[in-house]
Amino acid sequence: MTQSIPTQPLQTIAMPAQSSAVQPERFQSDLINGMTRALLRQPSPPCLLRAPTGSGKTFFISQVLERVSAQRDVLWFWFVPFVTLVQQTEDALRANAPNLAPYGLNAGRNQDAHPGMVLLSTAQGVARAQWRTKGYDADGDDETRTLAAFVARARARGLQVGLVVDEAHIALDKGTEFGKFAHWLAADYLVMATATPKDDRLNEFLVHAGYSAQVSFAASRDEVVQARLNKKYIEAVVYSFAVQQWG
Repeated sequence: MTQSIPTQPLQTIAMPAQSSAVQPERFQSDLINGMTRALLRQPSPPCLLRAPTGSGKTFFISQVLERVSAQRDVLWFWFVPFVTLVQQTEDALRANAPNLAPYGLNAGRNQDAHPGMVLLSTAQGVARAQWRTKGYDADGDDETRTLAAFVARARARGLQVGLVVDEAHIALDKGTEFGKFAHWLAADYLVMATATPKDDRLNEFLVHAGYSAQVSFAASRDEVVQARLNKKYIEAVVYSFAVQQWG
């Protein structure tokens, strides 16, 4: 007989933020407000944030999620391209969005979902064909809740689902395992961020997954430089190693 997963949340230790809160620049505030309004539309369109490196994409998105969560009961999934960014993103959320509750995906899915909960992982962490072929209900046991069970319980409690994909041009493709996971998740809110957008690829995924056309928001490099978030110029030095000919 299969035992059910305990419904009591696991004991966790709330780690203090390792960075200080950030006050938004004017251009950041404009983007945050615009993306929030767009996501709160009915139906909510996919939102794409184009922003150069150093512009504060994580900060942008944390503020948007906090504002949307203040008006809607949303469980968020946030995926980053590299494992080193998971802890950085969690730290940024704790510093700048205190009304959100970030967790690592594996620990968080064994707790009870609640509004403002943010589960963090790399895209590779869910890009598994063996999970997909079993409806993401394949890796559970008496102590681990599957993603399918976790999402079903969240929706049964009246929560909507939000999906954040950093470097979306890498991950969101209808042919990749992560793209298939995102299609399966069928998030009510979709936030994409990238420094190097590939619109054709993203649009193809959105059509395939049944989303409406994306709404784009952009931070220019000039705005980022003027706010002193990035340098005006990038210098490159090329060293030439000439072969000395000896006579």
